[in-house]
Amino acid sequence: MISIIIPTYNEADNIKPLINQISSSLKGKKFEIIVVDDNSPDKTWQIVKKLQKKQKNIRLLRRINKKGLTSAFNDGIKSTKGSIIGWLDADLSQSPHLLKLMTKKLKKYDVVIASRYVKEAKDDRGIFLAVLLSKLINKLAQFFLFKNITDYTSGYILVKKKFLTQPLKGDYGEYFINLVFNLIKQKAQIIEIPYISKNRLHGQSKTATNLFGFIKRGRKYLYTIFNLWLKK
Repeated sequence: MISIIIPTYNEADNIKPLINQISSSLKGKKFEIIVVDDNSPDKTWQIVKKLQKKQKNIRLLRRINKKGLTSAFNDGIKSTKGSIIGWLDADLSQSPHLLKLMTKKLKKYDVVIASRYVKEAKDDRGIFLAVLLSKLINKLAQFFLFKNITDYTSGYILVKKKFLTQPLKGDYGEYFINLVFNLIKQKAQIIEIPYISKNRLHGQSKTATNLFGFIKRGRKYLYTIFNLWLKK
């Protein structure tokens, strides 16, 4: 079984088309979709509840007094039933249709990461600072950690559950840097496939929206890279 985790907060306009596209991409396979919602004020969780009535493989974890991206993933991972676990952003910036190819790649590999930096890929979000700083962070991660990975902050992955041996660590996107580092240390066979990252279709971005925000968040990414370099 494949378990797809979707962390949500105020994604009411995106969650239904996202679930429909995931279901279409994984048609013919045994899968579950786990939505981990942090009690969204826009009632994202209510939409998921309605979808559950028609689609029994949708599960909802509504967290009332708990928030955070990484903890949402950890709670989702704990509840999974599948031997393959994956996740992607809820804002439709990452195409769910890639899941079909990603599952095929798992026949030869342990981990499939959707990358914005391999051949035929692109970061097309149109936000200059976000694109520039993301590229810079990943170049630094390649230099200090392992050169064979191009997108240390992808956030779009399928991985065999046996390699998720410890809880994810981090506040936001830096959790993925830690994860990739640990997967390489476990000698997991990793492949990256190209995708084109888009702007979210609806709702407000959860990433930093100004220079101060980018610097504040970027410091955590750099700290993570430096600490992992010391462990390397």
